Amino acid sequence: MRKLIRGLGIFLGSLLYALIWLRIFYFSYNYRSAESLDYVVILFPFIFIVSFSLGLYINALIFWFFSKRERDIFPSALLERSVIVFVLSICIVAVFGIDIFGIDFWSLGIILLFPLAGIKVASHSQTNKTLKHFGKEFSSALLINLFFLMVVCINDFPGVNAPVEARQKWAYRELYAYSSIADYIKKDKVITRNIGQIRFVAPTKGRNLLFRIGAGNMVTSELTLEVVGEKGTGIAYITAMGGYVQDISFEY
Repeated sequence: MRKLIRGLGIFLGSLLYALIWLRIFYFSYNYRSAESLDYVVILFPFIFIVSFSLGLYINALIFWFFSKRERDIFPSALLERSVIVFVLSICIVAVFGIDIFGIDFWSLGIILLFPLAGIKVASHSQTNKTLKHFGKEFSSALLINLFFLMVVCINDFPGVNAPVEARQKWAYRELYAYSSIADYIKKDKVITRNIGQIRFVAPTKGRNLLFRIGAGNMVTSELTLEVVGEKGTGIAYITAMGGYVQDISFEY
């Protein structure tokens, strides 16, 4: 019973850890053009799998460190076996043609139960139980997670504090269909009536992710743009599908 409770604790803690990193990824993956299919089917699952696996290790490490027993779940063995079983389960489900990361949440739920098998078969071992060793292992797992996040999210955006001219130039060069969205803003009568003729339209602080494709239930693009006119400056919040503006909200 104690092993089951410990296993469920590690599993649920790992799931929470992965969801937190997914939320961080959502806000960090910004200022870029992206393929909506890759974003949903590849990047989100990739970050989830990496974070969940490292979450298994971190939670096993915590349970092991605070356990009063000399022999307990060895974190590295648990991570190794859990990841192997996890990846194999994804392959098995994929072979049978089940939609893993789509609307079939039952498939995803089944896959998430497989790491429990990894916890069950994880070897038991004696190892160094010092605070220094614990801190080293814990920080190493966090750094690995941060490294993967940085690799996926890095971009060449000049920064929200860069001159508006530099941000606009970057957007025209890097963001797919940005010119058509900027032209739409420049012709919007409500905006021009408030701030006059438009001089600059540039990404600013906020969500700026422009997807190249999008249809049906696919994700839509979101942009937060600083609009500089002859008489003032405002912020335009854009929802778009490809290069077509679906909705616009303007704060002056």
